[in-house]
Formats: sequence, C-alpha cells, structure tokens
Amino acid sequence: MIVASPVLARAQSADLVLCDRVAADPSDPDKPADVKGAPDVAPSDIATAIKYCKVAANSSWRAMYQLGGGR
Repeated sequence: MIVASPVLARAQSADLVLCDRVAADPSDPDKPADVKGAPDVAPSDIATAIKYCKVAANSSWRAMYQLGGGR
C-alpha cells in the first residue's frame, strides 16, 4: 500500500500578496518566485505598501522587513 503524504502549501494572505507586489526586494530569495519585486517603492505606492505590509507583518517576517522593521 502506498500512502501519499500531503503537500503542505503555504497560503499567503491577500495583505502579504499586495505587500509583496509593491514592496518586495527583487533580490530577496524568500519572496515568491512569481513576484518580480520593486527596487524602490513608487511614490504612488507608498500608502498602499504601508497599509498592506503593516497588516501582513503580524504574521510574516518578510512583510516586517519590507515595512522597514528588519528581521
């Protein structure tokens, strides 16, 4: 009998997805592969980045880093 082990997928919150989209460091090896990253947060995205990264930072060190809180 073969038992398949479940694949653990990490679901990301919508807040973290939006945080990554506007504020992820392009060189961050831990960012999702489908996220291009932004070398600089565009001035028009600053409020969005703060809003979503602040919420996501409660459960993600990456979002905390993107918010400016370090690791």
